[in-house]
Amino acid sequence: MVDRILQVIFELLPAEGAAIWLTTGEVKTRKRSGEGDLVVPRAVIDQTLKADSVVLVNDALIDRRFDRSESVVLRGIQSVMSTPLRTREGTLGILYVESTSMTAAFHQEDLPLLDSIGAQASLLLDNAILINRVQQEVENRVHLSRFLSPAAVEEVLSGRMKLNMAGQSADITVLFADLRGFTTLSANMHPEEVVTFLNAFFKECVEAVERNNGVIDKFIGDCVMATWGAPVERERDARDALKAAQEIIASASRILVNGNPIQVGVGVNSGPAIVGAIGTKERSDYTAIGSMVNVASRMCSIANVGEVLMTSDTLMRAGVGVVAEARESVMLKGLSVPVVPYVLKSLAMPLQLRTTSRETRVTESSGTPAVSRDEA
Repeated sequence: MVDRILQVIFELLPAEGAAIWLTTGEVKTRKRSGEGDLVVPRAVIDQTLKADSVVLVNDALIDRRFDRSESVVLRGIQSVMSTPLRTREGTLGILYVESTSMTAAFHQEDLPLLDSIGAQASLLLDNAILINRVQQEVENRVHLSRFLSPAAVEEVLSGRMKLNMAGQSADITVLFADLRGFTTLSANMHPEEVVTFLNAFFKECVEAVERNNGVIDKFIGDCVMATWGAPVERERDARDALKAAQEIIASASRILVNGNPIQVGVGVNSGPAIVGAIGTKERSDYTAIGSMVNVASRMCSIANVGEVLMTSDTLMRAGVGVVAEARESVMLKGLSVPVVPYVLKSLAMPLQLRTTSRETRVTESSGTPAVSRDEA
């Protein structure tokens, strides 16, 4: 597009050189002869950016505005016309034309023409910038949606949430949900059938996690990893993770394979981890790493069918209303001390939240609080 604008200059004006200089530092130049580049004098740039309209110079070598500019003198510039490229958001740069062989190469009647070309160039460049921004946002949205919930993507793109891709320490909760007996189950199935029921399971997991403010980290074979607390930590992270675990277990019982419900075990752990973009420039994932992630995975591996196992760290952070049963301590791979797994039995809404929910529900007809029989 810029090349076309510069070509129009040579079709309509007796210019020997033309350039578009942008305030970003980018510059595109062209000579009528087609040989070599030209340098836009800084003195001309400064004068044009201050001007309200087209700047016309009949003899740049003696014009006091340029104070014997070195680039003007060295290049022997005789005649100059330039106009600022302005949009509603500000000045993009300047459109510059020159002649090195003739003084007074441009005339007063050329000013409206260059001004018109400059106005069209400003519009085209502004549109190109907007299109580029939209394309960049689409690319960012696609990239972020790989590892953030839709709500979190909107928060990051709006600037309300900061995402440190380089890596940072964070206090998070991690959930692993794994199918039991998958190898045996899929051995006698067609590949299409395996993919179908796996996708059905993953869909239920994604919905349960996102419904409870979590983020799907990755799918590992027949296992799902999800996180809470990154990029934003919330007081209810551990509790939300346990609620999602309950929903995953419940939804698994509704997915039938050969007439039988699929079997799932879930492990949850909370604690400090490193979160950031792990991988290469071409392919990376925003994920969590550290020993607490490994513990969550081990909890999942020892969970029985239909069971949610958690550590004491998760149990303490989940708050009141969590009913759990301690199992015998176990030695987990990679740890030097035994860990006590807790089996989630039930998860009740805290009294404070129940009261708040009850008080904020209002009937449309009377505006008075409406309490259900169950709540009563």
